[in-house]
Amino acid sequence: MKPVWRPLLALLLALLFVLTGCSSNSSPMSGDFAVSKPQAAAAESLAPGAGLTEGDLTVDGAPESGRKLIRSSSLQLETLEFDQAVDEINALVLQLGGYMESSYIEGGAHGGSRTASFTCRVPAAAFASANERLSAVGNVVTRSQSAEDVTDQYYDVQSELDALKIQQERLLAMMEQVTDMADLIALEEELTEVRYRINDRTSAIKRYDGLVEYAAIQIELTEVVEYQEMPAETFSARVAETFFSSLQFAEEFGQGLVLLIVAVAPFVGIYGGIAALLAGLIVLIVKLCRRKKTR
Repeated sequence: MKPVWRPLLALLLALLFVLTGCSSNSSPMSGDFAVSKPQAAAAESLAPGAGLTEGDLTVDGAPESGRKLIRSSSLQLETLEFDQAVDEINALVLQLGGYMESSYIEGGAHGGSRTASFTCRVPAAAFASANERLSAVGNVVTRSQSAEDVTDQYYDVQSELDALKIQQERLLAMMEQVTDMADLIALEEELTEVRYRINDRTSAIKRYDGLVEYAAIQIELTEVVEYQEMPAETFSARVAETFFSSLQFAEEFGQGLVLLIVAVAPFVGIYGGIAALLAGLIVLIVKLCRRKKTR
């Protein structure tokens, strides 16, 4: 009589072989996730021939190749010498190759303090230098900088403009060959629409170029008798800051833990069931072997 445990052992080995094959096929390093070198190189360059220039610097000075960044900053200043500060701001903007987009001065009646508001434009290459030199005009109360990345929007408009120009050339070529007056009128109407869209996209490109090439700096200047001192950071403020930072970390950690449990749960259910099945088979084989010995 054939031993009963041999077929069970064969079944166990076959099951292990199937599991090993499934694991190798479901590897996350399969070809579907691979990225070729040409694809990676194409993804790194958004514009043909894009190179690093002084104007390609972000707000913090890091190089950005081929990006279209609209830079802006805001300065809130105090000054003891209001007239001198106003003259310095105007002179600095001109010296840096920029221009004053708008300015407004108010106050001074009956000995009151005066305030001024300026919106100036400076070349993007001189943006960092402009902020430093304008900040030195008075006492800085607040200062902020930002950069809006419009690269995708810019090249979308550029691509649409190129396509419209090709369409315009085709319509002109068709008009030279058409003899029917009705067809000619229809082509002229379509050409008029295409030219309108070309002008609109060309204006959009010029607006983008102007905003990218010249950064905006907003300055709020206030005349004071003495500079206000920034309050020193107290120990209680540091304790409160540390406490709220810990709360934020605890919240982020809890969210990460929940996401981890959700991600692992399906694998635990599948492989846990398989492990239980294997354990049951092994126990069954051991019992059969023991019965065989006792006979």
